[in-house]
Amino acid sequence: DGIRGLVRSRGLGDVYKRQERYWDSVPDPVEIPFDAAIEQLREELRRAVDLRLISDVPLGVFLSGGIDSSAVVALMAQQMNEPVKTFSIGFEYSPYNELPHARRVAEHFSTDHHEEIVRPDAIGLLPKLVWHYDEPFADSSAIPTYYVSRLARRYVKVVLTGDGGDELFAGYKHYRWLKKYETFDRLMGPLRRPLFSAAARLPVPLRYREILRRLSKPLPEITREALAAFTTEFMQTIAPNPPLSMEYPTSFRTADLWDRVPNGSFIERVMYADQKTYLVDDILTKVDRASMAVSLEARVPLLDHHVVELANRLPLDMKLHDGRILKYILKEMIRPWMPDGFIAERKQGFGVPLVQWFRTDLREYLNDRLLSQTVRERGLFDMKGVKRIIDEHVSGRMQLMDELWTLLFLEEWFTQFVDAEPSASSPSFDE
Repeated sequence: DGIRGLVRSRGLGDVYKRQERYWDSVPDPVEIPFDAAIEQLREELRRAVDLRLISDVPLGVFLSGGIDSSAVVALMAQQMNEPVKTFSIGFEYSPYNELPHARRVAEHFSTDHHEEIVRPDAIGLLPKLVWHYDEPFADSSAIPTYYVSRLARRYVKVVLTGDGGDELFAGYKHYRWLKKYETFDRLMGPLRRPLFSAAARLPVPLRYREILRRLSKPLPEITREALAAFTTEFMQTIAPNPPLSMEYPTSFRTADLWDRVPNGSFIERVMYADQKTYLVDDILTKVDRASMAVSLEARVPLLDHHVVELANRLPLDMKLHDGRILKYILKEMIRPWMPDGFIAERKQGFGVPLVQWFRTDLREYLNDRLLSQTVRERGLFDMKGVKRIIDEHVSGRMQLMDELWTLLFLEEWFTQFVDAEPSASSPSFDE
């Protein structure tokens, strides 16, 4: 009240109420030789990392074994007078286990390396995650993010991360197929949408109907649904008469962001939308809340504003080279620093083997939580629809781990914040 009174007395009411964007960086590519671009990027990243090494407490780095975190480790190793402390998480299920990649980087730079295996009983962490995230959160990689944060906190109080590289330098696989969609749309013209819309009504398996429906949509909507846990059609499977609005929030309407990128291509507009939505509301939120849950500070050198501005000025082909090579300039920049063959290795990313867990160790848990009497009485979802997507996944006909994780997180959120009595303090959790 005192501040409001001061504002009014000084005639600053309009300033107090006004909200405006004080900085933004949109893709606006300029011509630049590739070698010069690499040198500029190397210098900007070196400066960004150096700034974030300023600390009066021990610090380290999350190392996934991917391009982004490995670049940060390389730059830290060049600038520190002691071994870099690196922290990695892996899984027993080998397709998702990135520890060999991380270990190889750690050995190459002689880091003080620490790692941990996450097992299916990690689902017991769900109540703690829900409490700390404080809202339904549809990204299951919150699990390894919490574990790697907890591991790091045993040794340091500050970590650097490689977050932001995918959105700035075209690291997501969906950029490849969106590039193909764009070509497909240009070739088929006005026939694409009615043709695939009609095909989606044919009596084909749900898996193929989803693909056909996606092909029938406008490009901005295809882009948005690439990131959504549930497509509109899939939502209708479990909630044909939803009691709540199923509209996407205004901030996630991709088409609304495209007008800010007048000089960008389709993919550059998608990347900008990812920077403004997915990066902010998923990636950074995930890391911030998981790290803060264990009193760990996370710093993000790749999102230094000078790095962001440079990345958005680079031509698209330097990032998505030849329509297929992701993060091309970042890979070429760190190639001289990395072990032989490292750049060519295929990496999974920071995922969780929920595909396997939900079909084996967590199958019973899945049914107990999502088909319970409590869920039925809450009346939000059609139980036949929920059972259908569980069966589709468990049988192997479809991979619906993201949808199932989202429902599990939502159910636990209801349990803690809707069903339970209000509480001023957090529940008691064992480490």
